[in-house]
Amino acid sequence: MAQQKNVLSSLLSAINDLRFDDLDRFLKNDVEWESVGDILIIPQQVRKFIKSIQDKEARMDVARFLHKYARQYFREAAEGMENKEREDGFLAVGPDIPIKTAEERIALFQQELAFLLDQDESTGEFSGNKFKMQQERIKQLEKQVEELVDKNAKLETQLDRWEHPYNYGKYIPDPFRNDTFVYIMNYLKMKGIVREMYSTNEMGFKQICCYHWDGSKALFGYFVDKINDILNLRGARVPLDWKVFEPAIHNYNDIVGEARKALSTYKNSSSLQQERIKDVDKIDEAIKNALEYVNRNRKSEYSNEY
Repeated sequence: MAQQKNVLSSLLSAINDLRFDDLDRFLKNDVEWESVGDILIIPQQVRKFIKSIQDKEARMDVARFLHKYARQYFREAAEGMENKEREDGFLAVGPDIPIKTAEERIALFQQELAFLLDQDESTGEFSGNKFKMQQERIKQLEKQVEELVDKNAKLETQLDRWEHPYNYGKYIPDPFRNDTFVYIMNYLKMKGIVREMYSTNEMGFKQICCYHWDGSKALFGYFVDKINDILNLRGARVPLDWKVFEPAIHNYNDIVGEARKALSTYKNSSSLQQERIKDVDKIDEAIKNALEYVNRNRKSEYSNEY
C-alpha cells in the first residue's frame, strides 16, 4: 500500500510540474497504471487524486483518460478486490454482505470520474459567482453600447458639420469678401493648405461657405497675423483680430489655441528660427501675388475709364 501511495504521489508531482512534452503520450506510455493497483479505483481515492491536479485542463484530460481506459488498466485490480471481498465474506460470521463485482467497481470508478468532469465543466453554474460575472458582463456590454451610441452621435454631428457648415455658424464675413482674400485662399488651396467647404443656397446651387485649414496650427497663427496687416483688421483696442476668422475657418476652434501660442513664440524668436517655420513662404507668396493681381486690375479699370 505504501509503495502504491508513493507511485501515485510521484505521478501527481510529475503532472503538476509538467514533466512531460505531451500529456496524452505521457499517460499512455510513461505511466504504469497497473502498479497503482487498487488504491486509485476506490471513488474517494480517485476523487482526491484528480482534485489534486492543479491545472484545470490537465485535470480534465487525466479524468477523461482514466474514464476511457478504466477496464484496460484497472480490471485486474477490480477483480482482485472482488476476490478478496469474497474471501473475507466466506470467513465472516453473521449475515451475508453483498459483494461488489469487478464490473460494478469499474462502473463506480467511471461514475466518479464522470462526476468530477461534470464539476469542472460546470464551474460556477450553481454559484452566485457565475450570476455576478454575468451581471458584470451585462454592465460592460451596456457601457460599450452607450459608448458606441455616443461615438456614433459625435460622428453624425461631425459629418453634418462637414455637409452643412452654414448651419453651424460658418460663413465668409464681410472683411473677407474682397478680391485680395479670395485670391490668397485660392492660392493656398492649390498649395494644399486649405480646402473649400460648400453649402447649398435657396436656389439649390452650391457656393463656398468657409475653408478648412489643413496647414499646421503654427502656420495658421502666421496667416492670421499677416491677413490682419493686409486687410487692415487691427484696431486700437484689438491689436490682432482673431474672432473674424472663426466663421471663415471650419476647424477654427480646434486650432486657434495652439496657433496663438505658436504666433507668440514665432514673434519672440530670432529671424533664423523664424525661417525654419514650414510653409510661411507659401503665405508670403499668396499675399504677394494677390496684391499684384489686385493692383493690376485696378490699373486696368482706371485705364478703361479714361
